[in-house]
Formats: sequence, C-alpha cells, structure tokens
Amino acid sequence: MKRSPVVERMEVQPDSIFYHEHVARYRFAETYLQPGWTLDIACGTGYGSERLSRRPGIRLAGADVDLPSLVQALRQFPQPRISFLAASGTGLPFPDGRFHNVVSLETIEHIRDHRGYLRELGRVLNTGGACIISTPNREYSERHNRTNPYHVREYAESELRGLLQEHFASVEMYYQGFGASYHDRVRDYSASIQHEKERVNRFVRFGIDRIYRPLKRVIPFGIANLFIRRLLRLQFPQPAISDISIAPEPQEDSSVFIAVCRKNLRP
Repeated sequence: MKRSPVVERMEVQPDSIFYHEHVARYRFAETYLQPGWTLDIACGTGYGSERLSRRPGIRLAGADVDLPSLVQALRQFPQPRISFLAASGTGLPFPDGRFHNVVSLETIEHIRDHRGYLRELGRVLNTGGACIISTPNREYSERHNRTNPYHVREYAESELRGLLQEHFASVEMYYQGFGASYHDRVRDYSASIQHEKERVNRFVRFGIDRIYRPLKRVIPFGIANLFIRRLLRLQFPQPAISDISIAPEPQEDSSVFIAVCRKNLRP
C-alpha cells in the first residue's frame, strides 16, 4: 500500500493505509462509548459516525462545517439513529452536558481557537462521559519532513497534555503507530542498502554517500525512496493494515496521539 503525501478529508478508500489508520482510531473510540447520545465532531462523510452508531444504545450526532460532506453523509447513511448537522466546533448548538460521549479525531490541529474548541467539547460532555481526541505528533511530522498546509498547529506530547489538562479533570494518553514487525522490516531495508552499496560500482556509491545521505532529511520521502529504488532496486517497506497499533506506552516513531479525557468537575 502506498502512502499519499497529504490526506485531508478522509474518504472510504480500502486500499489506503491512511484510511485504515483513521478507522483504527474509531475502533479505539468505540471501546469507551457509554449508551446514550454521542457527538462525532468533524464527522466528514459520516463513515466513522455510522460505525460508532452500531454500538448498542448509541444515538449519534455527526457535526461538520463542510456542507458537501454532510450531504454525502445524509445520502449514504439515512439511519434514524444518526443525525447529521452543520455546526462549528467552537460554537456547538447543544445544551450543557448533552452528550455521554464526544469523539474528535484529527480536528483540533485545524482550529485556531483551540482553547475555545476544548471548552465547547467539555461543555457539551456530561460528567460521566469521555471525550476521545486524536491529533498528529508534531515531532513525528518534523522527523519525517511532513507538512500539512491545512493544519494551524501540531503538538508535542507535553503541549497537548498540558492543553487538555486545562479543560478536563483527567487525561489518558495513547500512541498510534506501526508495530515492531514493521520497524524490523524498515531496519532490514536499511541494512540491505548498506549491503547492496558494497556491490555496486564507485559512481553509484558516490551518489549514495554524497547526494542521497545529505539530502534525505530535507527532500520528500517519495523522492528519496525513488533514488534508492532506481540505484539499488530496493523498495522501502510499505505498512500493512495488520501493522497498525495503538498502545498506552509510546511506540517507536508514534505518528498520532490519542487522548481519553474525562469531564472537568471544576466550575
């Protein structure tokens, strides 16, 4: 499976590892749902809302600011247990404590008024509920030279935890990435580069040492991979669906943080 450089509004794409990473976050969120009203904020085309609504006792409100996505969601998922509506996360049209569960996946990084957004999520969440929030790991993005022009900001773990603790009584952090077997394949790939480099002529070795190595941290991943594929006929290992992992301890090269936040009991 190939990774595309920037995926912003997620569609159902069975061949996309990005899509399956997003579905994994919805599966994770499902485990915290209590029976009752659930808000899926920035629901997009609604495939995640539909998934959450399958849980027993769940009634779901899917909210988004993008009208074409909502129209698609209404057409594709006309179930009575789901209500789709146009709404901004910084001004939700719901009374205090309306929801037993709030799910906010890959949203906060788009919002300038992130504190106002979190205040709203906390306001509409009842005192027994959980708010599940996911967002990219800024240090991962910087390490892999990945930028997204749609993101207002990304967070380091300490920044995200501190921000969430301003609005919620408790914050549990989880980490999404790829499992150990995938990283073993990446290390095998790196070792293969060294092995194959010794077998090629000195001009190819010169290209690897003097061009590829200095530039690989600053050029897009796909170009660096193309360079090695053309010179050494080696393909960077692509992650499989089975490699996706979410764990309570930091993983090797975690790309996404997932926080489970409990209602702030303070006034």
